[in-house]
Amino acid sequence: MKAIHIRELTRIEGHGELILKIRNGILEDVEFRVLETPRLFEAILVGREVSEVPYLVSRICGLCGYAHALCSVKALENALNIDVSEEVEILREFIAMMSTISSHMIHIYILTLADFMKAENFINALNLKRELIMKALAIKREVDKLLIKLCGDNIHPINISIGGFTSEITREELKEIRENIRSIMPTIDEIAQETSTILKVEEDVDREGTYATMISNEYTFYTGNNIATPDKVISVDAFTREVIEEVDENSSSKRALINHKNFMVGALARLNMKHKKLSEKARMILNELNIKLPTLDPRKIPLAQLIEIIHCFEKAIDYLDRLLMHNNMNWKSSVKRNTGRGRAVIEAPRGILYHEYEIENGLIKFSNIVTPTVQNIPDIEHSIKTIIGKRNLNISEIKSESEFIVRCYDPCLSCSTHVISL
Repeated sequence: MKAIHIRELTRIEGHGELILKIRNGILEDVEFRVLETPRLFEAILVGREVSEVPYLVSRICGLCGYAHALCSVKALENALNIDVSEEVEILREFIAMMSTISSHMIHIYILTLADFMKAENFINALNLKRELIMKALAIKREVDKLLIKLCGDNIHPINISIGGFTSEITREELKEIRENIRSIMPTIDEIAQETSTILKVEEDVDREGTYATMISNEYTFYTGNNIATPDKVISVDAFTREVIEEVDENSSSKRALINHKNFMVGALARLNMKHKKLSEKARMILNELNIKLPTLDPRKIPLAQLIEIIHCFEKAIDYLDRLLMHNNMNWKSSVKRNTGRGRAVIEAPRGILYHEYEIENGLIKFSNIVTPTVQNIPDIEHSIKTIIGKRNLNISEIKSESEFIVRCYDPCLSCSTHVISL
């Protein structure tokens, strides 16, 4: 038995390592360890006023602040029996799409494009594809400006609150944002074709496993109440009974399984389940790429993210048009009670995010957060073992290909750390 220890996994969010165990040239076991300092947000929230929660949980991570804020208010409103207005629901969906675009842009153009180009690092990729990458990053900056305009910050939102928003958004602001998005669209069309050519993986790996997504009538990221696998629907109230978290003694992150088996969440899982609900342009590009769906090949995740970027931009216009049809916009609902228990799921950029809170007299008594990376960790290990195990590679190739597979999942290790042994 020979063990390969990859101590520094580069171009991912946070600190992690891989241990690959090889016997007679065959990869027998894979262990993905998260080495981040435990965040302990679930314990920190206990005793806090409910109004503080969205702002605190957005600090779990510098990439996922919007997802945590949105999921927390959704769960807290369920606990307190607050019915938000249609305008709030629509704008939250729009914000979820914009934050997904921003996150996907980082993953594709900064973290993984170099792998697909066989470049050593981001700097080398930039030298080879400077015009493409700079155009993509310019789009990301414009999206971040829109998020700042709506929420006061492009990392940790300050305008997302229980019942709606802390400040009103005017019709003039919404019209200006709509025009900004329209001005971005031609550049998106321009870079999509070239990017999809770089990201395309011709072969497809057949492996065991499944996938899970939040379900709704549309291809949404915020709107929806339950999740589903190809085999069954799981209600939000049954989430922690079906999605079982296990403690890993060698990692500061838990691991989640469904029916004791690995499963995938995120852009590719969403595409598998909901590709028929994509926007017209995104669906057209998907058809041109001739991707066989469903697939569990993680090397297709960045391509799925690109398709979601196109979808989100196109649907963003629709959501803004829906908002502007409302003559009187109600951005805040009143709190009806101060005790209750609530759960919620949304689709964060990296997959299903679950928040649960018990509230007593306006204070948090219990909280539970299950993040996408916790759910993806067993699937990451299974993917590496399956994909590498089917190929005749030398040690150097095994290391580089394993790191590549990890990066494709876009793991967020700061979000995943909730465990500490004392």
